[in-house]
Amino acid sequence: MAKRLCRVAGVVLLLAGVAGFYEPTLLGMHLSPRHNLLHLLTATLALYSGWAGSEKFARAYCLIFGAIYLWLGITGLNTPDKIERLIRLDQTSELGGLTYDSPDHIVHLIIGAVLFIVGLMRLPEEER
Repeated sequence: MAKRLCRVAGVVLLLAGVAGFYEPTLLGMHLSPRHNLLHLLTATLALYSGWAGSEKFARAYCLIFGAIYLWLGITGLNTPDKIERLIRLDQTSELGGLTYDSPDHIVHLIIGAVLFIVGLMRLPEEER
């Protein structure tokens, strides 16, 4: 299951990373060049985990990046300026600054929760 999720997450993150360069405010997000590069990096790791890695490696990806995305979402909801500094948004750009109600935080929470939960799951045949 983790390998399948890594494949899907990899494609989604890859599309988000590429689309962000063309439309930085896609769906109300704040997709700076650094943010897009981070999406492309995590997409590459997810795709590798899903296609070439073992199920155990894919679960590790899900746990690690699930925790990271959960942290990003929770921190963004509490102190968006910390996340803004992390991805170095230019407040003078068309993106503006991250706020408490930016959709980025909810998306990060959803991605993080799904990855983390699947990372914790073990199918019966894996327990042998």
